[in-house]
Amino acid sequence: MKKQNNFYILDDQNLISNPNRNSQILNKGHWFIIENKEYYFKPVFNEYNAYKEIFASLVAKHLEIPSVTYYLGQFNNEIGVFSENFNPQHLPEISLSSILNYFIDNQVKNNTNYNIKDYHFNLDYLWEALSYFKDNVNNRFNLPKLMKELVDAFILQILLANGDLIPDNLTIIMDQEPHFSLNYDFEKMGVSKINGYINFCLQVIPQNELIMRPKDCLEDFLNYSDESFKNYFQTKLDKLPSSSLILQEMESLMNLKLNDKILQIAAIYDENCQNIKANFNKKL
Repeated sequence: MKKQNNFYILDDQNLISNPNRNSQILNKGHWFIIENKEYYFKPVFNEYNAYKEIFASLVAKHLEIPSVTYYLGQFNNEIGVFSENFNPQHLPEISLSSILNYFIDNQVKNNTNYNIKDYHFNLDYLWEALSYFKDNVNNRFNLPKLMKELVDAFILQILLANGDLIPDNLTIIMDQEPHFSLNYDFEKMGVSKINGYINFCLQVIPQNELIMRPKDCLEDFLNYSDESFKNYFQTKLDKLPSSSLILQEMESLMNLKLNDKILQIAAIYDENCQNIKANFNKKL
């Protein structure tokens, strides 16, 4: 493929319709066949956000949290990132927002003691929603496995300071044993800057469904967690790669030329990592 200013030019590639016909995700991008594999191209707001997607996907690999591998692309003069289809068998998919809405509509709102303010985010609530869906819709759900994948997704967003973990970005692929897809969409990495008070917003529940627009920070997340989770969180903290290593990989593995935008992303990443570690240690 041709390359221009770090971006692969996709105009000459084989454009196809969305192969994941059962997907509940609204795709605003384009699908291509590249070297006999399906790839999805997602436009981004600007070049800076595109670099954040690359940076974040490399961090995720070091954390051993399954995530898509992004490449910089350009199509019809529009810049973005593209990645290999994480559902190549085109299996049915369901978003976490659909599961939560099903739980709310059929269980929560039928409870005479229902109080919307009681449903502040915590892991027990998400376990309850997945368990209800398993009992009433799909008994193949392996709850411990799904919750482990869900916790990984939350930890990844916290460590990336990514303020865009919406339920539609958490997708369960309905395989023989259903599992969450690879993590994706890191365009807002570093937007939710973690300060001394750990004021980090994590959008988990659908807007206007629970507590209007719930805000869930690292402090709440840890308060609702037992020691085993805190220990697990610590193992991920220990795996956090340095920004210098990620920059090296962007050059060597991704063949990117470093620029001021990429260096700015690295600086914000370093600051957030320091704050997360400091505040996490205060909670222990």
